[in-house]
Amino acid sequence: SYNYLKVFSLGFLNINTPHSVLDLSFNLLNRFEYNLNKIYSYKKIYLAKNLIGNFDFKTIDKFVGIDSIKLCHNKIKELNSIKTIQSNSIESIELCYNQIRILPDSFLDYFYNLKYLDLSQNSISYLSSNTFKSLLSLNYLNISNNRIQDLPKDLFFNLFRLLKLDLSKNNITI
Repeated sequence: SYNYLKVFSLGFLNINTPHSVLDLSFNLLNRFEYNLNKIYSYKKIYLAKNLIGNFDFKTIDKFVGIDSIKLCHNKIKELNSIKTIQSNSIESIELCYNQIRILPDSFLDYFYNLKYLDLSQNSISYLSSNTFKSLLSLNYLNISNNRIQDLPKDLFFNLFRLLKLDLSKNNITI
């Protein structure tokens, strides 16, 4: 971290031991590349404070045992729907301080073990009643500082393990 990297390809690294942390935070990365033919065993990937505009979460299938992704302070505007994902070991996703407007219903469907989700400081204006339906393990949810005005009555219905919910600084009306 703290370099001036603009492009980084995982193909350059031979460090690939279980429990490794790949920290490329505080750079000038606008994309994240990896070798399609290789499986990686990084436990945590930190890509915060870069210039990434698009992150394809399907790439997660190339990371065995990954449990944490930090993508805060980037320029991500859109989250692609994920039809299938094999790696459901992810426990933490941080997407705060981006430019996300829409959170597709199916985006979170395959993150069964997700415990921590930070979507604060974005431009999300709408959440459907299905947005968080599959997050049965979720403990922490931060959707503060967005543009949310209405909350479906059953939005948090399946979140039995939720311990902390931050909805502050939205325009929610009851």
